[in-house]
Amino acid sequence: MNTASGGPSRVAEGRRIQPMPTPLPLEFGGALENWHLAYESWGVLNADRSNAVLVCHALTSDCHVTGNGVAGLRPGWWETMVGPGLPIDTDRMFVVCINVLGGCDGSSGPAAIDAATLRPYGMRFPLISLRDMVRAQAMLLDLLGIDRLHTVIGGCLGGFQALVWGMEFPERARHFAAISARIAYSGYGIALWAVVRRAIMLDANWNGGDYYGGTPPAEGLGLSTAIGLLHWMEPPLMDSRYGRRRKGTSTPSMAADFEVDHLVEGVAGRAAGKFDANTLIYLTRAMDYFDQSEVFTARPGAFLAGSRAMIANYERDVRYPPQAGAELAEALRRAGAEVAFLQRCSDIVHGGFLLDPLSIADDVRAFLDHDPPVPGAAVQRRAAS
Repeated sequence: MNTASGGPSRVAEGRRIQPMPTPLPLEFGGALENWHLAYESWGVLNADRSNAVLVCHALTSDCHVTGNGVAGLRPGWWETMVGPGLPIDTDRMFVVCINVLGGCDGSSGPAAIDAATLRPYGMRFPLISLRDMVRAQAMLLDLLGIDRLHTVIGGCLGGFQALVWGMEFPERARHFAAISARIAYSGYGIALWAVVRRAIMLDANWNGGDYYGGTPPAEGLGLSTAIGLLHWMEPPLMDSRYGRRRKGTSTPSMAADFEVDHLVEGVAGRAAGKFDANTLIYLTRAMDYFDQSEVFTARPGAFLAGSRAMIANYERDVRYPPQAGAELAEALRRAGAEVAFLQRCSDIVHGGFLLDPLSIADDVRAFLDHDPPVPGAAVQRRAAS
């Protein structure tokens, strides 16, 4: 590892795609060679490199967390959470987000070129796990000279990553925040992802995953996204926002007539071109196999000793209910961590941390400020590119 110190970090802000110099052994067998990871970063590492925060993105997000309000940069998915003076304060913190292994925002995944065939992997990309994603992130941080993280934070898939960081690399981070997560993915969740993947695979354009360079399975991806809509927008919210209001003519027909019809069509249509269908297949399957209960049983009371954790779950979230968060929090306490368990409420329910960030903003700020890092010697901000 690079342990250089003595001045502000030379790790520049901006977007990078980093070729990885060594193969990555995979949990389910084999190793990935000739691979790379995309990441973005904001802020400056302080002299002793103790102010790095790893933000782990959710399932269909990417490494573009924020545009910092800079002209010409598109907004990020946590625009009001990460930036100068915000809960994750880039005037004090060096923030990095890595597109997960298997992702479609520049990291190696199904759309990447297989060096052996010079064609996109498609479904020939190896099966990956959450541990693979986190070990890949650790290897990238080694290259950046970041030995120890101040905090690892994420929601949903990102929350799972934060938990794996605490279990796989307890010595490399002091604080872990998992939002909308649980100790193991549920049978209900596995069934949901099975339906989502089937919607994609039944699209005639999916072609066994070999659609690159041709017509992508836009209809299947759109349908899978619409299915997801029904699981993050609570029925009362959908009823209050849309209800039975109509946008069509007064004559009933099979065409989109109700406002909620147009909502579903819009969600499905926007998915096309925004996300890679094969990536959704791979990442949901990795979530299916997420089960840290065995780790708690095998290594109780050791690997999280002395660390701090924040577990936050939303009321009425059917996939990550508060009782699942409470179970996770108790397991972390038994493992030796200092744990704050939070039960929060948002009309968006599961998507609250993304679409209603005020529901969690004060909690994140308080969690990070409990042990603030020493400010860097010369914090100079530059726009991420």
